[in-house]
Amino acid sequence: MRSTTWPLPPGKRSRRNWALVEDGGASKNLDPAPDRVRVYGAPDTCGNHPPDVCYTGKTVQDVYEDDFECTAEHDMELEEVDLYQAKCHAEEFQRRVDAGTLPLSWRFANRN
Repeated sequence: MRSTTWPLPPGKRSRRNWALVEDGGASKNLDPAPDRVRVYGAPDTCGNHPPDVCYTGKTVQDVYEDDFECTAEHDMELEEVDLYQAKCHAEEFQRRVDAGTLPLSWRFANRN
């Protein structure tokens, strides 16, 4: 947030930056809703060249609801994916976080 490069009166820089973060307008939101965030792949996955990424036609919400849908099949496929475990098996996941018994990769991803 401290990307302002021109001189401002004391205290003005922080207030101005926080105004952007807290602004309710979706066009200025730094944490957009998952259904507004398009998922993309690397440029070479569709024949593009950097910086032109390859949009998949999905949003973050689509991935969360479809690719990480709570199903018996995903229970087996996504057994070691912390996002899925936290979403679909929240109580067990939290118990393992608290007990410190998650696999090493999960502990790094979920540090407080």
